[in-house]
Amino acid sequence: MHFIMMLTNAVSVPIECTIEIQYQNQTKAETIKRAIELENENYATANVEGHRLLIRTRAASIPSLLHTIEDLLVCIKAAEDAMRISENGSLNDTFSDENG
Repeated sequence: MHFIMMLTNAVSVPIECTIEIQYQNQTKAETIKRAIELENENYATANVEGHRLLIRTRAASIPSLLHTIEDLLVCIKAAEDAMRISENGSLNDTFSDENG
């Protein structure tokens, strides 16, 4: 899993963050996107570009943004684990494009 996080802030503008996660293919990226959408619909937007899942979120403060990012990562991890079990029957097999 690869993360690219870009934080921007100005005095009157909320803090924004973009998380980019690369998957083996577009189908996996779309599946994870669908899995996290309902949980985070008020806090983040997600789009798939090819095999990349792009998640954008914003908050009024850094602590709030970090809390949102933490929640997103927990949801993503749960969705990836569920997909891994569905595909392979266990969590022991690899998931990311780095291994296969």
